[in-house]
Formats: sequence, structure tokens, C-alpha cells
Amino acid sequence: MHASPLIPDNPPSSAQLQHKKYIIRADTHYEPDTGVLLVLLELPGVDKKDVKLSLVTSRHNRIRHLKVWGILNQTLPAPSAEVLRLYPESCARERKFGEFSRTFAVPPDLKVSILLMTASLPPFSPSHLPTGLPESV
Repeated sequence: MHASPLIPDNPPSSAQLQHKKYIIRADTHYEPDTGVLLVLLELPGVDKKDVKLSLVTSRHNRIRHLKVWGILNQTLPAPSAEVLRLYPESCARERKFGEFSRTFAVPPDLKVSILLMTASLPPFSPSHLPTGLPESV
């Protein structure tokens, strides 16, 4: 046994990891006067090309849905059992990865003209990094 609370004693196999699916966090706002539906999705680390969007109508109840889905692959290799045994604190897995999806009911008269994905980050400069720890707190 190891002491790390972040790595399970029996990590799932890569086949189990591939079938893990998670729900995307989202904020939505519909403005009836303009007919604009704004959907903000939390998809850190996902490339634009890996996100699929579709507007579908249910055959059963005729309700329209916006479906967003895709996959985020794990970027770091899974640690071996030997590495975990010898160095239990050597790695942590906190980020979500695998298949993701989310479906939103949309108004029946919604017209999709542009599906826009944007990402923004604050400017980064190495000069913003701390150079050392303060001597007193």
C-alpha cells in the first residue's frame, strides 16, 4: 500500500479508462427577444477539432437538442505498478479525460447560423514568475 490519496491502490486498466465518460460543466443563457442562446462550456485542454456539435430533433417528442461531445486523451502515461510501489507520491491524476458529452434542450424556433468556440488566456510572461520565496511571511 502507498500513502498517496490521489492514486488508487489498484489503478484502472487503460481499457477501463477509455470508457470513462464525464459531463461537461456549462452555463447557459437564452434571450427570447433576440433568439440568442449563449452556451459557455468548460473544456480545458480540449482542441477545437476534438469537439463535435449537432442540432437534433428527438423522434419521440419532437424536442430539439444541441449535443456537444468529444474526447480528451490522457496526455501523460499511466504510472506502472512498480513506480507506484516505489514512489507513491511521484504522480497525481486530477484532470478529467476520456469521453465527454452534454445535451441541451433548445427552443423549437432556434436557428443556428454560427457555432463559435473561443478560448482566452491572460498574457503570459516569464518575468511574472516569482524568483524566490520571501524570507519572512
